[in-house]
Amino acid sequence: MASFDIFCEPHMACVKTAVDHANDNIPKRHDWQGTSAAYALKANAIELTASSYLQLDQMLQELCWALRRELVSLAFISVGKPKKLGGDYTVRLGIERGLTKDWANYLIELIDGMPIKAKCSYQNGEVQVKTEDLEQAQQLIGQLRLHPFDIPIHYRNLEA
Repeated sequence: MASFDIFCEPHMACVKTAVDHANDNIPKRHDWQGTSAAYALKANAIELTASSYLQLDQMLQELCWALRRELVSLAFISVGKPKKLGGDYTVRLGIERGLTKDWANYLIELIDGMPIKAKCSYQNGEVQVKTEDLEQAQQLIGQLRLHPFDIPIHYRNLEA
């Protein structure tokens, strides 16, 4: 038996590049100079800090443009509720990971329609796939890579 997992998450290098570009724009904006405007990339989130709620909204728009330029789907970004801490406003943008149930069902149906026999299950935002041997698993991954998906699909733990 061979197995591998199919999962989905944004390319974090692209997210980092987008945050860096957004931070680089802060000194270029005259209305943001000398303010507390800042973007910070955390493990599973991007934190925005601003001097006003309006500035926070502008920063969010700027970040969304930077993410789109890096081809990061905004579907991975969840926007938290803005908070006021002292004189500054902050908002946490969660970076989501995992396949939705609909995407998992689509992938499982796609695999079931292929000539390679595989057993699939959906668990914890991932599709686990088991095949007879390693060669079949590799062929299946190769067949899946031929399909254009609207989300970044990744494969891991190819084991025999």
